[in-house]
Amino acid sequence: MFAIWGLTAQIIMISIAIPTACLAGSAVATLVVLGIDPATLGATDWPQLINLSIIIITMTFGVLFSAFWPALIAATVTEGFKVRSLIAHMISGGVVGLVRAVPLGATMAGEAPPMDTAAVQLSVACGAIGGLVYWAIAGRNAGNWLEMPWFEERRWR
Repeated sequence: MFAIWGLTAQIIMISIAIPTACLAGSAVATLVVLGIDPATLGATDWPQLINLSIIIITMTFGVLFSAFWPALIAATVTEGFKVRSLIAHMISGGVVGLVRAVPLGATMAGEAPPMDTAAVQLSVACGAIGGLVYWAIAGRNAGNWLEMPWFEERRWR
């Protein structure tokens, strides 16, 4: 019975971590694409902050819907193999960013359009940042619920 609670807690952490990782990656991508230095944003420039926030939130939903399955697969693999390394999560986030940047359908059909290397680099970097944020929320405890004492083999007499 306690195993269900451990699994539920980890699923809730993953459900919070994936959208938060998408938000972090989207924020970095938006700032890079628009060429905005975060240090120049002032508290008195409310219209620009509101517009920037709307762009970041909109981009977050787009990234969340488009990269959901690759991110869920990466989270499942790291949970299953109990990977708790920061570097491994950043690499898996970078792979998710790479998968998101490459048009897989067109590539598999042999009609791949030319790709902008700067866009691919930005996507991989934002994926790695998302992996860092995911690790901070849920990755540090990856597979931890499987190591709880209630999963030990019980001996019936």
